[in-house]
Amino acid sequence: YALRNLPDFHISFVRALTLAGVFGLGVGALALLAPQPGSSPRWVRAWGQAVTLFVAADLLVTGWGLNPGIALDFYAAPPDANEFRIAISEKPGELLARDGQPAGRVYLSISDEDALRYDRYFVFETFDPGLDWRGLRVAMLPNLNLLERVPYVNNYDPMVPGRYARWMEWLDEQDAPPPEILDLMGVSVIEKGEPDSALGVIFTPRGDASASRVRWLPCARPAESPESAWELATSGTVDFGDAVILENISPPQISDCASFTGTVSLQDTENPNRVLIQTESEHPGWVLLADVWYPGWQARVDGQHAQVLRANYLFRAVDVPAGKHVVTFVYRPLSFWLGAGVSLLTLLGLAVVARWSRTHKAAV
Repeated sequence: YALRNLPDFHISFVRALTLAGVFGLGVGALALLAPQPGSSPRWVRAWGQAVTLFVAADLLVTGWGLNPGIALDFYAAPPDANEFRIAISEKPGELLARDGQPAGRVYLSISDEDALRYDRYFVFETFDPGLDWRGLRVAMLPNLNLLERVPYVNNYDPMVPGRYARWMEWLDEQDAPPPEILDLMGVSVIEKGEPDSALGVIFTPRGDASASRVRWLPCARPAESPESAWELATSGTVDFGDAVILENISPPQISDCASFTGTVSLQDTENPNRVLIQTESEHPGWVLLADVWYPGWQARVDGQHAQVLRANYLFRAVDVPAGKHVVTFVYRPLSFWLGAGVSLLTLLGLAVVARWSRTHKAAV
């Protein structure tokens, strides 16, 4: 009757309701047979065993098929390079530079990421969409890119900084990502949804794009507030190749920014909690790191503490004098040390209580 008269009544509901009825009947039967005061110990023991078996059967039957798994070699074995190339529209050598890693970051729009995730691989109707799961590994749907050590702009986390979320949503709303913004983010490869392709995506290198994770800049544009920085960063009026937008400071004004040059280079990219940069210039300037500004990051210039500035609304920068310098960003959040202190005090307290307890028992 329900299937005929309720068009939105899914067949999966029938199994769920059937199981609910069967196990509900079992609960009723066990309740009626529950031991009463004065019941024999054998009956109490038998009834308890029956309840244990019933609960185990309930968990096994209702959860069957709801905990899908995958072969271990999905994680252990990296995809074949040829599988990468079937998703690349051109210049595969550029995408697979540096032992299979792109020279910069990969950008996948929020719309394409959602379509790839929920319309292709993780559909709600079934756990098995009938696709080769190796394609998911090759498509590097975030955060699977971590297995390939390929940096992405995207980040599939339940909680992200508000500025990052706003930035990514704005970028997704554009007809095409502005090239200067992609350069600013260090994007050298664009991943785009392609439903008719073997993997559902294609990777397109950006060719001669000047994308870089770190850069030296001679000029700065002041922003009085976060909203002012946002408007400047998204207005298209700032040349990010010469100037950086800095919040709550008054940088010196330079009329001819293009006349000053400097060099920067990343020296350490393996440690996620440290970034080491070498810089050289004949003029004071700013080193811009295209990583999200986040509490807990500290900076040092030649070992001396330096303020980590909010740059271009989303990123971070430090003031660097003229000459050769080493800039170091280190992640050392205060919350870690507070947590470590609380944990240490707790352990000491437990040790004192344990010693007092043993001493008290010995005295008694």
